[in-house]
Amino acid sequence: MGLRPSALSFSWSLTPDASSYTITLTNAKTDRRVFTRTGLTRTSFSYSQLENLDVGAFSWSLEAFQINREGRTVRTSKPVVSRFDITLGKKIGPTNINSPTKIYLR
Repeated sequence: MGLRPSALSFSWSLTPDASSYTITLTNAKTDRRVFTRTGLTRTSFSYSQLENLDVGAFSWSLEAFQINREGRTVRTSKPVVSRFDITLGKKIGPTNINSPTKIYLR
């Protein structure tokens, strides 16, 4: 039995002048948004709700924001998108249990 991960970890390089980041995870096949987290102040994030994911292709996007002179939050970068796949190992077929046709007793 293999290890079961408890979270997906995302990390990125610091964007100069950014005060926060927004990360979005999307199912690439259905284009359905799985989650969005805004207001991140670190350059990493761990997503632990793995029960919301299934085998397949996903993309995650990141946007950097800063607070301008008027105190408004403005985007400082275009969204950067990266893709990843969730796969499982070799599919295991049904188990065959072979019973002997003759039973010997002593």
